[in-house]
Formats: sequence, structure tokens, C-alpha cells
Amino acid sequence: MSAINYRTGSLKPPAKPKHLSQLKEFIAPGEKIFQDKDVSDYDRLFDDKKELEQRLLLKKQEFNAKVEELSALRSAKAEEIGSLRSRTAETISNLRSENKALFEGFEKRVILWDTGKIKQTDLENKLVKL
Repeated sequence: MSAINYRTGSLKPPAKPKHLSQLKEFIAPGEKIFQDKDVSDYDRLFDDKKELEQRLLLKKQEFNAKVEELSALRSAKAEEIGSLRSRTAETISNLRSENKALFEGFEKRVILWDTGKIKQTDLENKLVKL
């Protein structure tokens, strides 16, 4: 089918797609690439794919081993932290009881000293009266 040009009344060839030249530029390298490839290239690609899949599987196994190792290390550290906390709590308790005992001892000495001072002032007052 041809289109008629309404200005001149002449027949005009059918319109070409606008991007035909770009499409040809795109298709030409693709055809060249696929013509250059042969079956041995595809076999090599398939073998490479298998090798990469095996390497990926090994890496996944290494990753899982590292995850297990990290898990074991974390649990060991958690136990260590727990024991350190309990020892710290015990040390704090011991220090508090020692502090309390020292404070009570100091309190007794102050009371004795104060009592002694009061007695001394009483005796001095009695001496002055005599």
C-alpha cells in the first residue's frame, strides 16, 4: 500500500520506521557476535558455569563454618561476661560489708573518744571547783 501526498497528489513510498538505522546498527554487532560463537564456546561457558557453581558452594560452606565459629565465640564470651559480672557483684558485696564494718569501728572509736573527752572535761570542772 502506498500513501498519496495530498499536496502534490503523487504517490509516496510507505513511511520507514524512524529508528530503522539505529536498529540496524544494533542488530549488526549482535549478528556478528553470534556468527563468531561456536559450540565449543558454549561448552566452555557451560563448564565455567559448573565450576563457578562449585566455587560458590564452597564459599557458602566456608561462610556457614565462619558463622558457626562466630556463634561459638559469642557464646564463650557471653559466659565469660557472666562470670565477670558475678565476680564483680561478689567483690562489690565484700567491699560494702568491709566498708560497713570499718564505719562501725570508726563510729565506736568516735563514741569512745567523745565519752573520754566528756569525762575529761567533767574531771577538769571538778578540779576547778576544788
